[in-house]
Amino acid sequence: MVLKHSNLPPEKELFAHQKIDGWAYDSEVLFLAVRRGYKVREVPVTWVHSADTRVRLLRDVFSSLNGLLQIRWNWITGKYSMEKSRESGRIPADV
Repeated sequence: MVLKHSNLPPEKELFAHQKIDGWAYDSEVLFLAVRRGYKVREVPVTWVHSADTRVRLLRDVFSSLNGLLQIRWNWITGKYSMEKSRESGRIPADV
């Protein structure tokens, strides 16, 4: 991640605005990173299947959807306190 015009490490800045404590916390952090102007990129990982998984497909799909809707609602209602710049449409780093 790259952030311009900030003295805070990226994780402190992003987690300071985080509201969700659950299944979608990582989606929220990525959402906030993009909204703050960080560069986000995908990196490959090696997936190892575990027969002892605790993921419950139906329950966790609805939990994920609920988390994504909550992120959008938090943004719409201003709960992240990160205002957009009128000129660029981007969020200023000093907010």
